[in-house]
Amino acid sequence: MTAWFALRTSPMKEFAVEAILRRRGLSAFCPVETKWKRTGRNRRVQRDYALLPRYVFAAGADPWDVVRAFAGRGVTGVVTVDGRPGLIRDEAVQKLARMSGGLVPTSTARVHRSFRVGDLVELPGSAWAHLCVPILSIKGETARVLVPMFGGKQEVEVSVSQLEAA
Repeated sequence: MTAWFALRTSPMKEFAVEAILRRRGLSAFCPVETKWKRTGRNRRVQRDYALLPRYVFAAGADPWDVVRAFAGRGVTGVVTVDGRPGLIRDEAVQKLARMSGGLVPTSTARVHRSFRVGDLVELPGSAWAHLCVPILSIKGETARVLVPMFGGKQEVEVSVSQLEAA
């Protein structure tokens, strides 16, 4: 059974620290998540990011020796419990390895849309998120919609920015 420990790294240095430790013969692991990133006009590419920013898991050496040896190369410390390096079971690291590399869904910004009285809209993030409700009136940035409530239908004021087209 391998005893792993977690190292703290400088910001955005997780992959560099992982590579340095592996070149020195240590077991090292930085869990990643894959996200879509926009590059230029309407181009999207997949990019890996650290799943646990500023942390890398390592095994095969004394944690304090690793911190001393690689302090100038992105390692800033070791995660401790009561002053001693917190050891992590191999099963936990293997579970992270299975989760690592998956594509993470990201939401895109909503494009502004103008609404008119009578349009059917949804109210995401509300109690009526799953319903299509009509717009009764619009005044400035506030809309009145008709929602089912208390066994009947009630008018409710909401911000136009909360509305999505149904």
